[in-house]
Amino acid sequence: MSEEIKDLFIKEAVKLFTNHESIKIKTILLVGSKLDPSNVDFWSDTDIIIILNPTEVIDKEQIENIILKIGRRIGKEEYSSANVMTQRLVIEKKNRIERLDLKICTYDAWAIQAHSIDNQHKILFGDPLNVELEHKKLIREVIKIEYNSDEIDQIWFLFFECVKKFMRNDHLIGLHLLLDLLRSYLVMKMLERDIIYNTNIHKIGYREKLPEEIEINRIDYMNKEKVLNYIEKLAIEFDKEFLKQHKEYQSRVGAFLKYMKESKKNIKE
Repeated sequence: MSEEIKDLFIKEAVKLFTNHESIKIKTILLVGSKLDPSNVDFWSDTDIIIILNPTEVIDKEQIENIILKIGRRIGKEEYSSANVMTQRLVIEKKNRIERLDLKICTYDAWAIQAHSIDNQHKILFGDPLNVELEHKKLIREVIKIEYNSDEIDQIWFLFFECVKKFMRNDHLIGLHLLLDLLRSYLVMKMLERDIIYNTNIHKIGYREKLPEEIEINRIDYMNKEKVLNYIEKLAIEFDKEFLKQHKEYQSRVGAFLKYMKESKKNIKE
């Protein structure tokens, strides 16, 4: 059952969402630092999770209309998929700056994540969700990290381009491409973590480590053999992730390893 809301900013935001006829909401939760007033300071965010009714889809246009009514938007960072939309907002409201971290989930998306939420939340609207029976089925069927085929093609293109640049002694562009590939890998793992642990835009961490073969200290871009070995191991990790996340993906690492083998033959001692 929902609890009394004392924070006027939160109260008005909840009212605007729940009174909107076009958006059917199951539950609204408060998470984060504002659960404990002793943890709140001038810079604290308001972290709100909105779970839509079953079969409801995210209507971004309607959500944007509501957000604009909350206050004057000064800044925004957004991460969106078909099933989860997260906006980090800076809002000016009655001469006060408010920071709102807003996550909106479809019911099925929430069912996947709900197992990782314990008592560290407050119900602002609606009733507690009971999704335990659905979770095991949905965790296998719903919410994959959404790389489309063009993005996958681009990543593999960059791998081949990266090898070429290092073989031609263009360390600046080679290292730039390699770090860009590593960044893409880290983003993929962060999104995967968000699904598993329901982290709020990477707000908390779990002391994660990279696979040993692609630890950053292994990058020796002045040594062709070592940097090619690193690129090779990173490509293998990408291929594993794509196979795990995309049912229709067919492994490409074999073709890349053949290219890599030919490249290594041309390394001059």
